Amino acid sequence: DGNPRSASVIAEKDSTFAVLERNRFLDTIKEDPEIAIDLLKSLVQRLRNATEREESLAFLAVHQRLVKLFTKLIKDEGKKKKNGFYLIKRRTHKEIAERIGASRESISKVIKRLVSGNLITENGDLFMLSTDLFEDIDELAD
Repeated sequence: DGNPRSASVIAEKDSTFAVLERNRFLDTIKEDPEIAIDLLKSLVQRLRNATEREESLAFLAVHQRLVKLFTKLIKDEGKKKKNGFYLIKRRTHKEIAERIGASRESISKVIKRLVSGNLITENGDLFMLSTDLFEDIDELAD
């Protein structure tokens, strides 16, 4: 639409980026309309994710948003074990809070309850999530 980008990013590790000028980008789409279709699919998915996040922020409590995030992370990167799921990439409580629109303090409090309820184990670089987490989470909301 010709307006500046509404977001920014910070790389977590050394990265290389490419910049594609607007006119060249538009010419490329005209040459290969399949690119436009793929972009539309991606934009629709991003819009769907944004809508789900807005709904979560508006209607779900912190513990419910946390379980929803863990569910997504399990689908994306989790490893199934006999007693639960492992998330290999450890996130800090601050990173988790930022992902679900909560304070770090509230995330720490909820995770502490989940640990004391034997639903989560924090161990070094990974979280171990009990399969019971997804059944018993509402009991820990109080």
